[in-house]
Amino acid sequence: MLLIRRLSDAGAGPCGYLLMMTDHERLVTANNVILGLSNVALNFILIAEFGVIGAAAATAASVTVFNFIKVFEVWWFERLVPYSGAFLKPLFAGLVCGGVMILLERLLLLVGLDIGMIRAFVGGIVGVCAYLIILYALGVDEKDKKLVENLYV
Repeated sequence: MLLIRRLSDAGAGPCGYLLMMTDHERLVTANNVILGLSNVALNFILIAEFGVIGAAAATAASVTVFNFIKVFEVWWFERLVPYSGAFLKPLFAGLVCGGVMILLERLLLLVGLDIGMIRAFVGGIVGVCAYLIILYALGVDEKDKKLVENLYV
């Protein structure tokens, strides 16, 4: 659940700051008040039913929805789209990687490997490898190549 929240934060990027810098700070304030109230309401509902997992789901859901709203507001008020076509490759690779990791978990459970740390370690290694292979198969942008080259200099 927390991963979903962090991914939505990364996906929305600096949209909230962009709205504040373009004279929409009252809108950002209203968004934050509504986010807080919806988070409290969802927590009240989901904690009673699911406990700690409900709290994580409530926070992830409310933050994710408001991150999508911020992206929409940036488009609506400023006619800016915070994404380019280059964003789709890592997104697709991440989705396929997630699918591979879910299938691997099911396979490990099927063979009887029910030790959480081993599954997490194997899943992490396979997931990172799958992500990098898919990203490489889709083609690496010149900007990304330069970034990697500069990391090793």
